[in-house]
Amino acid sequence: MQENTDLNKGVMSAIRLTTRSIRSSTNSFEVDLSDPLPPIRGNSIQLEQVMVNLIINACQALPDMDRKLLIRSFENIEEKKNVLIVKDEGTGIEASLLPRLTDPFFTTKTNQGGSGIGLAITSKIIEEHEGNIKFESAPGEGMTVTISLPINEEAWGLE
Repeated sequence: MQENTDLNKGVMSAIRLTTRSIRSSTNSFEVDLSDPLPPIRGNSIQLEQVMVNLIINACQALPDMDRKLLIRSFENIEEKKNVLIVKDEGTGIEASLLPRLTDPFFTTKTNQGGSGIGLAITSKIIEEHEGNIKFESAPGEGMTVTISLPINEEAWGLE
């Protein structure tokens, strides 16, 4: 169901759902949400699932409790989009594998029970919301996932 959705509320809900994973993965968890963000048009439950997937993946990538996990949101005024960044200081992956991250059943975590479905679903949901998702990583450098979603200009009074 498409509705006006507050991205930050979804982030906070996803954090509540993943608190146990966060606490068992890092001592350095930072949240920086720009408030207020313009509403986006979308399915809040699906977008929350995206955020849960990204947080869980980030937690699983952290090799020790001293590595940081950051979640940040802000409005890109020029592009009329809300941006969500999930950045971890985890193990990272080879640049050559980045294009395959959203392929169904592709996983770098076979030894951890990864199914390769989470990012495929995440990518599909973002696509259905007319947004985009970008991955940046290098081995030992962690991962940065950037999601951009169009704001509902009508609801924000921009039309």
